[in-house]
Amino acid sequence: MLFGKPRVGDAVSRPGVKFNRFSKMTIGSRLALLCIALLVVVAVAAPVISPEDPLAITVSYQSPSVGHLLGTDNVGRGLMTRVLSGTRRWRVIARPFVLFAFVLGA
Repeated sequence: MLFGKPRVGDAVSRPGVKFNRFSKMTIGSRLALLCIALLVVVAVAAPVISPEDPLAITVSYQSPSVGHLLGTDNVGRGLMTRVLSGTRRWRVIARPFVLFAFVLGA
């Protein structure tokens, strides 16, 4: 060790040492990472989960059912389809802002 920092060879010579950041994360950080990963998976799989048109109009104020898992709004558009459509747009809109913050923060 030089100035309290382990050398690269130290980790190789000690098999119990692992380079795993996930195990050092707090419970809150793990839950946040899980939520973000779940949101990304749903956003990617949105066309498969709900292939309907988010602007298609049916019966207004319909309760949740098999056809509309979250029901419909006052115009008759399916809420589940609209939420999933919003996650697809979220990926496109948020990406430039995240990259901008990443560049400025670095």
